[in-house]
Amino acid sequence: MAKTSKDRAIWAELQRQPDAFCLKVKKGIVQDATFITADSGHAKTDTPRGDEAQTRRSKDGTGTKKGSKSYFGYKLHTKLDTEHGLIRELETTTASVHDSKIDLSKRGEVVYRDRVSGREERGVLSDDETRCS
Repeated sequence: MAKTSKDRAIWAELQRQPDAFCLKVKKGIVQDATFITADSGHAKTDTPRGDEAQTRRSKDGTGTKKGSKSYFGYKLHTKLDTEHGLIRELETTTASVHDSKIDLSKRGEVVYRDRVSGREERGVLSDDETRCS
């Protein structure tokens, strides 16, 4: 699906439908991330992970540590509408990208994040930023 961009077309349609019924974000959004683990293989850290690598290790995943636990793979960042419980945006990064580097909010949205992300709330949507009344 990703090769033909069908995934983007499906996602766009899933976002269009709530918008058609004026289900806009009004109360706020929650942004959070979760780890998607990948096989780290048995290769050492300094082993190349290019196309010629002879390992089952993910070629583009990265490692990170949260507390005392290590993760290898990716992160799925999501933006959830608190009023309707709908996922409005998502982004996938490698595991080593810090949550504070990803901002899925739009100007004027009230954003609830983990304290570690280090971002401030941005306010609320004004009437002129929504096309539905």
